[in-house]
Amino acid sequence: MRNKYLSFIIFLTIITSSSFALKWEKPNFVADTITVTIPGDSLVSNKKHNFTIDDRLDSGVLLGTQTKKKWRYIPVDQYYILNNPLAQTVDWYISDSSLMNNSKLYIANLTFWYDRNGLFSKGNKLNGYSYLVDSSGQIIRDWQWDFTVKKQKKKKPETVYSDLLEKLLYEQKASLSDPEQDINITRFPYRRELNPWIDYIFLKDGYIIDARLTLLFPKDERSDWSNGVRGVYYRRSKKMESIGTRGLDQQWFFRKNDNIILRSGITVRFGFNSYQAEYFDTIHWKNIFMFHVGFLGSVEYRPRYLRGLHAGVGVYLQVNALPEFVDLFEGGLLMTVGVNLP
Repeated sequence: MRNKYLSFIIFLTIITSSSFALKWEKPNFVADTITVTIPGDSLVSNKKHNFTIDDRLDSGVLLGTQTKKKWRYIPVDQYYILNNPLAQTVDWYISDSSLMNNSKLYIANLTFWYDRNGLFSKGNKLNGYSYLVDSSGQIIRDWQWDFTVKKQKKKKPETVYSDLLEKLLYEQKASLSDPEQDINITRFPYRRELNPWIDYIFLKDGYIIDARLTLLFPKDERSDWSNGVRGVYYRRSKKMESIGTRGLDQQWFFRKNDNIILRSGITVRFGFNSYQAEYFDTIHWKNIFMFHVGFLGSVEYRPRYLRGLHAGVGVYLQVNALPEFVDLFEGGLLMTVGVNLP
């Protein structure tokens, strides 16, 4: 009898579920496309100048895609598009350029993303690459673009896209009209570069190894730039060891010439300490933790468009809040060795 009741309940459940399924529609988890408006783009003419060529992988009106949580948990894609194709928009914006008659401008890459690293450089970014060719198809100029808009809570993503693209259009137009041409042309495909390096610091009673890694778009054509760099910190002395990861960091780079850059940086680090017991009678629990601020300045050999090793020398100063067993101020000689990979 019990099995009969169980069979009846299962049968009733199936029939009821089927009835509801006929009326139930699968929810659409794909968010609507969002239009990015450039000031004045309603005046874009349908007349084709054929000066700009959109050579991106996703050419046309699409600028980028972002992921948004729908109903707080379900990730969906949002597509940000222009009112007019990118090539047509660029042609309209720089329509008075004297180069439009005998040259072609290629937009090869536009990447919108959010940079969470750094004490002062966080924000929405646009990286990109464009180049100019003459009537024979020879590249005569190129540009590596890097723009940042600081995060604002009330600013909508489509407004951020608009601000970044407007910066690019303004700078591209100004550069095309600039008589002082940059003769440096990149020799490698434009993409993110993997750059691991080690800062080795000689201290009075030991050493520090600060291993760092970046995966950023190239900065070869810039005179200065900054970014936050994550790394792993390790200190070794006769009486103790320390280790720390992540931390708050900002590095500034200044190019002096085609081969030399200057680097300065500040890093706030948190971590943990381990001690050799024979050197200490008692250790207060708070000294298990490491907290300090590090400052550095160095001169580095890092040529433009480098693929391979780079190195530098400099000085390092560390201000220690914890542990209490080390000097408040510690200085040392800094040596840097790294490799830039395509």
